[in-house]
Amino acid sequence: RKFYGEWLEGLAIWPFIFMLDPTNLSLLAHEKVHLKQQLRGCLIGFYIKYWYYNWKYGYEKNPYEIEARKAESIV
Repeated sequence: RKFYGEWLEGLAIWPFIFMLDPTNLSLLAHEKVHLKQQLRGCLIGFYIKYWYYNWKYGYEKNPYEIEARKAESIV
């Protein structure tokens, strides 16, 4: 089961994190980075930039996703 389509397993919407598998520490670390990004971007600014970056670079090369994926490897 996925939240959205075949790819969304977690979602961070300040101040909440929604995950299909709450024991997945790697994904939790990833989503925590998104919460920090949201605060840095004053929430609305983050969402606008996030979707713009997705449109311009695609999901895999979205700078926000690249930063969050780095946190996954630390766990």
